[in-house]
Formats: sequence, C-alpha cells, structure tokens
Amino acid sequence: MFNKRQSLALITLTLLLAGIADTGMAKSVLKFRPPSRGTLSITRGGASRGGSEPVNQLQMIAPQTSIGYTTDAYPTLMVYIPKTSAKMMVLRIRTADGKKTLFKKEMAVPPMPGVVRVNFENASLPPLEVNSQYRWSVSLLANVVDRSTATLIEGKLERIQPDAMLSQRLAKATPQEKAFLYAESGVWWNALLTLDDLRKAQPDDVALSQHWMSLLDSVGMGAIAPTPILPTPDLKP
Repeated sequence: MFNKRQSLALITLTLLLAGIADTGMAKSVLKFRPPSRGTLSITRGGASRGGSEPVNQLQMIAPQTSIGYTTDAYPTLMVYIPKTSAKMMVLRIRTADGKKTLFKKEMAVPPMPGVVRVNFENASLPPLEVNSQYRWSVSLLANVVDRSTATLIEGKLERIQPDAMLSQRLAKATPQEKAFLYAESGVWWNALLTLDDLRKAQPDDVALSQHWMSLLDSVGMGAIAPTPILPTPDLKP
C-alpha cells in the first residue's frame, strides 16, 4: 500500500505526464483524425493509395473522404504528379457550386515525378471566406487541343476559424506540437504544411520523417511519403 506522501507523488507524476501528453510532446505517432462533419467523395486518378507499389496516378495529398480544412485566407495545397507524357497541367479553384472560377493557371508539368506544393499567397485568388467551401482541381493534358482526354482530380476546400480552446493551445505550442493539434482537430492542410515546413528546416531529423510517413499513412497515402517535394510553381498572373 502507498503511504500519503507516496500517493501525492504518484498523483503529481500522473498530472505531469497528462500535461505533457496534452501538448503533444509525449506522442510518437502523428495521425490525422477526420472531422466529424464535411465528409465527401473525391474524384481521383485511379489505383490504390496505400502499400509499397510505385504511385502511378495523379493524386491530391489530402484525405479521400473529408473536406480539406485550412485556417489560411490564401491556402497552400499539395498534389502528387506521377511520371507522365502530359506536357501541361491546369489548376483551378471554383465556388462550391462549380459555377464560378476564382483561379485558373496553366503550367508546365514537372520533369520528374513528385509532390508539387502550390502556394496561393501571391496568386490572383481572392482570400477564402471563413466557413465557405470551394472546389479545387488539377488536370494533366496530354493533348492541349483535345482536352477531353485529360486526367482530372477534384476535391473540396474550406477555410475555418479555430475555436477558442484550439486557438489557446496553438498559441502555446511549438511547431511540432501544432502539427499534432491540427491533425487531431481535423485541420488537414495546416497539419500537413506545418510538418512539411519542419522537414525542410530540419531535413536530417528522423523523427520528423517518421511523423510525415505516419500522417500520410493515416489517410492511405503512405506510398507517396518517400517521394520528393518539387519546387513551388510561380502562380503570379
């Protein structure tokens, strides 16, 4: 049996460990927790998303069955470009009903397969409105004349405002803790991009590489985790 002093020490240790776990410091596996609202079906390019087989289709780096949430007025999105004979890719952002195009850009396809990180901060895109949904799509054109043969993927995007509790925790968190908080709160794009920024700043950090693998694997995209991040394309008009 514990005496009173031992019991108090045990309680103190338990509270301390709980506090560490609450900040994300005690966690070793970074996984995405899908939000309770905003489920959908995303149009994708084709084959399996998991496993160790080579990735050979165009893919958004996003959960397959939930809207991609972001807190940013000007989002940064990521897409996997496979080895392809296509010469041109087209990126679009439209209103939720698909009737109005807010942004469209035609770009050259990267010379090697990998993940393209697309930053809209300097693009001719109006700031996303809070609690408004948008459609975004990427298409690969093998024939710029006959565009009916294009490979197309499409998903949904929504800007949200973190609630008071999440905002308070984020204000006190380190960048790595923020990645955990965003992932647990279902804010996909912030979790993904926060972690990618950390990986670029600390490329030799094994733990960050493991977190990257774990995060992508939690949404069935583990096969893409080892692929390189390609240079960000220029979206200026």
